[in-house]
Amino acid sequence: ESYQATVTSTTSLIQGSPTETHSMIDKVFTPYGIPKESVVVVSEALHKSPTDLLDFLIRFYHQSPKPEGSRPLVSAITIGGSYFLGGLVPLIPYFAVPKENILLGLWWSVGVMAFALFIFGWVKSGIVSGWRGKRNIRRGLSGALQMVCVGGVAAGCSVLIVRGVHSILE
Repeated sequence: ESYQATVTSTTSLIQGSPTETHSMIDKVFTPYGIPKESVVVVSEALHKSPTDLLDFLIRFYHQSPKPEGSRPLVSAITIGGSYFLGGLVPLIPYFAVPKENILLGLWWSVGVMAFALFIFGWVKSGIVSGWRGKRNIRRGLSGALQMVCVGGVAAGCSVLIVRGVHSILE
């Protein structure tokens, strides 16, 4: 939607305000110190083809790449799958303990989630900062511990909210 809105507004500018589009092209090249005369030549050449001008302004002025057609589906599957796994993983220990010892399932669930959050934080930090060198190893461990702490606080808050709602409804 955002991309299409940008294309629509830029198309209107191209059709109705050539002065504005010349200014937009100038703003793209100004940071690079290109002589004004050269920018005018490029601008005039682009204005001869509205399609090329639209493509140029979308890519370089608005910096909006055309979205892939499968992007919404991939995003939906990724988010849905993450929520499913995020809800299923903490429940798995409860299936493995007897009904009489449900507290053991709780502690196993806490341990499994802490481990999963640690691994997730470590991998995320490794992808962002790299895997080699002492500095990146420290960053990985720091990211992993931060993820465990944030996830633990989030889980604690959710427990408190559920208990609060439960006590209000009783």
